[in-house]
Amino acid sequence: MLEQRTNQGIKINLDFGINVKRVLSTNKGRVMNVYEVQVKARCPLDHGIDVYAFRLESEEIILCEDILKFFANHAGNRKVYQEALTKQCATALGCRAASVGHHSGIKVTCVSPA
Repeated sequence: MLEQRTNQGIKINLDFGINVKRVLSTNKGRVMNVYEVQVKARCPLDHGIDVYAFRLESEEIILCEDILKFFANHAGNRKVYQEALTKQCATALGCRAASVGHHSGIKVTCVSPA
């Protein structure tokens, strides 16, 4: 695992295709934590590897280790639809989750309810 600290946050690169970048921003005196994660998962239809860019937002701290554990258990070589993965992520981590991916030349954006 390689951790890189930048002016924009902390970026963690892992061998199994997950990158986490934690960005802190403020909103009306509160802190909004923003986590950006690149995730690979297997398409249930054509069995190819899809890459999703996830953005997680929470006023509560989400441990990067918990994010990594979630995606290690629910993505990677597992067959999963982007829509289901986004919903599962938001529910499991207690955050607002958005993901962007491309399927058959179509850009798909999924956003969980706030």
